[in-house]
Amino acid sequence: MFEFILGKDVKKIIEKAHELENSGEEKKALSLLEKEAKNKEEYSLYLELGRLQAKMNLGAAAQRNLSNAHMLAPENIDNTLERAEDGYFLGGRDPEVAVFLGETHLEQGNVEKAIEYFQEIPKENLEKEIKTKQSHLKNFPPDTANKAKRLNLCQSIAVITVFIDQESAIPLLENLYQEFPQTKELIDNTLGWMSRNDYRTPFPHIHYGSFLTKTDQPEKAIDFFNKAINIDRKSTEKIIAILEQRKSHSPEMVDFLFKLYTLTNQPEQALELIQNADLPSEKVARYYREIIKGDKKNLEARKNYTENLLKGKKYSEAALELDFFSDQQNYFPWVQEKIDQILVEPNDKALFIGAEINIKQDNLEKAIDYLNSLLSNYPSSTESIEMLVLDIVKNNPDFHPALILLIKVLIEKREQILCLMLFEYMIFSGFSPLIDAAKQLFKEYGKNLKADFQWLTVSYMISLISGSETRSKIINQMVEKFPDQLDEFIVKIDLLSDIYKEVIPAVNQDIMFLLAKHPSEVCYVTTIFSSIKVNSPQEAIKILQEYKSQFPSNKFSRKLLSDITQHFPDDPEVLKTNIIDNLKQKKINSSLEYLRTLINYPKQDTWVIELFKRLNKSYPKNYQVHFTYLEFLLKRKLYSKLITEVDKAMEVVPSQDKSYLHYIKGQALLENDKFEEGIICLANSIETSSQYAQQVIDSLLKAEEFYDHPKIKYVLIKAYAKKKEYQQAAINLFSLKDHPKIKKSRIISEFKVLLKDAPTDSYLRFYLGKILNITGSIDEAVTEFQLAATYNQELAEPAFQEVQQISKQIHSPEVLQAMGILAEHCKRYDVFYKTFSSLFKQKANQKKLLHYITEKIEQNPQQAIYKIIFSKFQILTGNPDQGLTTALSIGDLDNLEHPSYANLISELIEKYPENPELWIRQGKIQMISVQPEQGINSYLNAFKLNPDFSDQILDDLKNIEDLSASFLAIRIHLKKNNFDQAKQILEEHIEKFSEDHIQTLTDDIIKAPLNEDSLSLYILLVDLLYKLDKYEEVIKIVKNIEKYPFEPALREKIYSNMIHAAVKIDKNIAAEYLAKFKILVGHQKFIQWILEQRENQIKQLSVKFTESQSDPLIYYNLAVKFIEMNYLDQADQILTKILKNNLTSEQFDQEKIWFEKCRIKVLQRNYHQAYFLIKQRMDYNIKNDHWSSKYFKLLLNLQMATSDYRGALSTYKVAFSHLSPKEQNIYYDIVSRAFGDNALMIINKKQSVNKLINQNLIKNIMESL
Repeated sequence: MFEFILGKDVKKIIEKAHELENSGEEKKALSLLEKEAKNKEEYSLYLELGRLQAKMNLGAAAQRNLSNAHMLAPENIDNTLERAEDGYFLGGRDPEVAVFLGETHLEQGNVEKAIEYFQEIPKENLEKEIKTKQSHLKNFPPDTANKAKRLNLCQSIAVITVFIDQESAIPLLENLYQEFPQTKELIDNTLGWMSRNDYRTPFPHIHYGSFLTKTDQPEKAIDFFNKAINIDRKSTEKIIAILEQRKSHSPEMVDFLFKLYTLTNQPEQALELIQNADLPSEKVARYYREIIKGDKKNLEARKNYTENLLKGKKYSEAALELDFFSDQQNYFPWVQEKIDQILVEPNDKALFIGAEINIKQDNLEKAIDYLNSLLSNYPSSTESIEMLVLDIVKNNPDFHPALILLIKVLIEKREQILCLMLFEYMIFSGFSPLIDAAKQLFKEYGKNLKADFQWLTVSYMISLISGSETRSKIINQMVEKFPDQLDEFIVKIDLLSDIYKEVIPAVNQDIMFLLAKHPSEVCYVTTIFSSIKVNSPQEAIKILQEYKSQFPSNKFSRKLLSDITQHFPDDPEVLKTNIIDNLKQKKINSSLEYLRTLINYPKQDTWVIELFKRLNKSYPKNYQVHFTYLEFLLKRKLYSKLITEVDKAMEVVPSQDKSYLHYIKGQALLENDKFEEGIICLANSIETSSQYAQQVIDSLLKAEEFYDHPKIKYVLIKAYAKKKEYQQAAINLFSLKDHPKIKKSRIISEFKVLLKDAPTDSYLRFYLGKILNITGSIDEAVTEFQLAATYNQELAEPAFQEVQQISKQIHSPEVLQAMGILAEHCKRYDVFYKTFSSLFKQKANQKKLLHYITEKIEQNPQQAIYKIIFSKFQILTGNPDQGLTTALSIGDLDNLEHPSYANLISELIEKYPENPELWIRQGKIQMISVQPEQGINSYLNAFKLNPDFSDQILDDLKNIEDLSASFLAIRIHLKKNNFDQAKQILEEHIEKFSEDHIQTLTDDIIKAPLNEDSLSLYILLVDLLYKLDKYEEVIKIVKNIEKYPFEPALREKIYSNMIHAAVKIDKNIAAEYLAKFKILVGHQKFIQWILEQRENQIKQLSVKFTESQSDPLIYYNLAVKFIEMNYLDQADQILTKILKNNLTSEQFDQEKIWFEKCRIKVLQRNYHQAYFLIKQRMDYNIKNDHWSSKYFKLLLNLQMATSDYRGALSTYKVAFSHLSPKEQNIYYDIVSRAFGDNALMIINKKQSVNKLINQNLIKNIMESL
């Protein structure tokens, strides 16, 4: 009733306002409505007020009141719009009212109507409206519950933006559709309006098409895309970009996009599009054809097109496409795969391409397989097969499958000549697979060929190598049918025997047969060669003779004879033929060469003797004939005849060649035991020429075995001398010294005669010296020994031995000097030094010896021994300063190995003890002599005498691998303040030094100044002394250096060593440095350091340094560590301090401390206190399962340890639920201890002992107990 009355009042008010408006009093009407609207939220009041305000151009107020009316009665939207439009059109069309009308129509889906109003609104009003709505939109994020409000705001913003900036509107519309798909129609209408409104530019068409694509309207989208392209061709790229963002396309859109790719020349993208599209095979094929048509070189398109054809089982077309890939090696694997798919049924093109690509990949076996298949299925393809096979054979002539296939092709083509030539090639190849193939193929296809000459030739060859008996029949046919071609046939079968050695006898037999039937020149020559092959020189010579008789004018016979001789150089018949042939040509010397070989065959002696008679008669003055004959006689041991013939030869042989005659006659006389005459002849041979000296020596050495006479030695010596083998000559001559008939003076004379020809020969000199020594000519002997050593270093030692023996009997200065010089030659420098030193003491010898030594120094200034002796001489002659200078000029370290040099330096040190260089030299010598302690002392003396020599000393010490050298080097570096070098050496050898060494170095380091350079050395020393348990020294050094400003890490290390050392001997000092260490590293690191220490004393001292303001977790960990190490008192002190200071931490449970204190009491066996403390904590934690469980277990252990088994059993019952299955099993031990013998009975109430693990059983037993 109240509402009715209210509505009746509003109606009256509105009627009153209409009366005032109609009477022209609009303002009064407005005031009336505004007054009433303030008091009443009534739809009609707001609506009329908004309409009137719109009519009066009060836009903002009108928009606000119209919106209120719409909110109060959204169901009256039509009435609202009608009244608002009345006010809008009657008034001045206010922009803000237009906004309301546009948005309200938009809300109702009347996009066209909304657009009409939005078009009339100025841009600035639209921008203002958007800002307002954007600020409102922030209150409605994407996850808001009020989706309707967000939708209205978003669509309003998007559509209004269209009238401000179309490009900015597009992403807003896209986002709107993505978030609210139900706005599809609204966006469609909006974009459609944009396209219609701005149809002259491509932009709206493109984006409308894009939206239509998203909403699956491909045909309509394509129309708008085409409109954009027609306006501007450049739009194509934008459209492609839009479409490429889509993952899939409809068939219509695929077709459209394919055209765009084709239009913009993008075959790769077109190809990718087709591959990803789900289209019918025929359509895909059409696309591929279009791509290929535009770009014939697009292999990827062809590849996909081929794949498409294969899917449709269009094998022939696919094979044609594969032909385009025959030169593209990258595609060969793919082509091979496709060929295999095509060949589910025969296809000549696929077979051909398969063969072609496999040839290019050197996969010849597979290529031949394809070609064989091609020939089998397509016999008409012989031309193309032949082309490929010839290509294989050209590059691989020994690949027999290709040759076999080629023969098949040639047979198929009826090309007999080429076919038979190929058969011959295969046979002549000597390759077993080819030969076997030739045999098989000829057996299969040979019958199809015409039996001409070439066919018979091949047939013979196959029968020959097969061992068939039909070859004789073939030869007869060849003789009968083709007599004019027999020469060619003979040559071929002879060549065949060169390849197949096993057929040589058969070929020889057949050639002999053909020679009888066809005695041509070629046949003769071939037969000779065949005889050579069967190792029948007699037969070859016989046929050669027949050939010469048949063809006397042919000079080829000599070449044949040469070939026979080359194969049978020692055959008597061949030799005789050569001799006769050369005699006919008057080549006497060549005949004699063959004759010298023939005389090695005694069976030919009759023929040879007859020949010599003819030769002596025909060539009486040819001494080579005589020589050959004499050689023959010597071999046959016809000595008497030989001697006679020698005398005859002497008359015709030139004097320079008579040496041989003398030799051969002497040899014959010796064989006849006419030794003296024979020796004379041999001596004459040597006198005439040295050519036969070696033969003479051999004969004389043999004669010595049977005939002992000095003449043999003398001739032998002359023979050796002729050969310049003076060593043997000297040995043989010296060996005559004991002969009773030979005087030693004659031997000496003979030596001197030989020395005229070879004055520098060392062996002649040496052995002359020996014979002179025997005869007592000492001075001459010594001179010869010296010369022998001078000329030959190898004789220096034997010569020295000889002179040394002489010196034992004769002590003359000359002999001693010679012995010294020879000792020098032998590098016996100690003897050389002693000998010359003793000679220098005799003033008479000094001048001569000084000249010798000075000369030697000039000749060889690097040789130390001469300078050593010279220095010694200067000292002996009263010039010690010069001796010192000379001694110090010896530089090479190797020279220091001379013992004499060591003696010299020692002698000089006695005279010059203040000279540091002498001490350095002595140090070097002593180090080389493995006297390290003495060497070190010598170097140390040098350093003390003059520190300026330290660099030289250090250089020497570097090269000495001895610990003492390193020790001294450190000390010198320390004295020079070279602390880095000292530290480097010390670190390298620190483990090797003895305690004495370390103590000495410690004293040296402490004496060194403390600075930045020496600091690291001090620290190293602290480490070293600590390792050696020298704690007092550690404390002393640390106190000395701690004032120096160290790096913190370094000071930390020093303090650590100091604490470890001090705790051994003075706990007060240890405590002092523990405090310093703690300040240095901080409390937490200090605690960690304590945990890492092994010494109990350090741990005990460290407890007093814990602080109350620290993290309790640190102390707790320290206490636990102490408990593990059985430092129970210290652990208890720390835990008590934590509790006393009431340390707390959010991450630390203080109950841990109480539990550890309970553990300590148990471990200390303070069971009474432990029991009450545990019970106290159990009562405190009665509601805390975690700690209750832990305390139950601890109490259980305590009771078991104190043998309180009944108490343990009670605890066990209570604690049962807090125990793990494994822990629960311990009750058996508790029961057995508590009840003794009755335990088993109690346990067996339910089940056996073996099944006690079952928890339910345990509960039952516990209940029964």
